[in-house]
Amino acid sequence: MPTLLEKIEQNATKRLTLPAGRAPSQELSRYKRFLKVENHRLKILHRSGASGREVCRARAMVYDVLIQHILEGVLASNPELRKVDSAPWALVATGGYGRAELNPLSDIDIMFLFHGEIVSRGKPHPYLSTLNEGLLLALWDVGLKVGHSVRSVFDCVQLANRDMQSKTSLLEARLITGNSELFRILQKSIYDKAGSGKDNDYVTARL
Repeated sequence: MPTLLEKIEQNATKRLTLPAGRAPSQELSRYKRFLKVENHRLKILHRSGASGREVCRARAMVYDVLIQHILEGVLASNPELRKVDSAPWALVATGGYGRAELNPLSDIDIMFLFHGEIVSRGKPHPYLSTLNEGLLLALWDVGLKVGHSVRSVFDCVQLANRDMQSKTSLLEARLITGNSELFRILQKSIYDKAGSGKDNDYVTARL
């Protein structure tokens, strides 16, 4: 029997695969229908006796799959990006979304993590602007509340050492899609440069 994630992925493949030449912004009804079907699945899951944590985790799965398909659509509909040297990137879930604890009205907090030059001569990297704008506009247009940021690993370490809530969010971050090695570097950097040796101080501050 398929797992819940496999069922969600199968539904996404069926509903969210875009026709050639179509951009996510032109196919918003697909995403809305997908969310309507998956929200109904979550209601059934809840009414069948699943715990609140299970339902929240399942909601995070739905958004993971939705976001992955939107990004695939953005890249497929922008063939000119193939001519551009792409910097390694990862899309990371933070906050409650990073913990996979999403209630129906929770914000979706995401971060584009880039390696190398994010901005050149005052302009964002072409991959950055296209992926960021394409994803965010689609998510907003289907009615989701999104918190977003764009940072390098260095930016994240600085932020974690400056702000306790941001450190917690980054410690709980989770990879949605993109370069897994870059995400591993982020995790190690946050622990080594903002966490290791500061465990007691961190716990005390959180309490």
